Amino acid sequence: MHYRRDYNQRLNEFKATPVHDWASHGADAFRGLAVRHQQPKDQRPPSAYSGGQVPAIPGGWMGA
Repeated sequence: MHYRRDYNQRLNEFKATPVHDWASHGADAFRGLAVRHQQPKDQRPPSAYSGGQVPAIPGGWMGA
């Protein structure tokens, strides 16, 4: 794991901002995606067969 923050030895604490290097680009992109992601809304119109079963057609190939 290369994403890291610098350590300030004088104050004996980590700095608030991360080290900006090759590892921070991917981590920042993934964080941006995770923060902005929203589940898509269901765009399908309501179905007459909402129970999940389609009624059999008389004389159809599956018989009924």
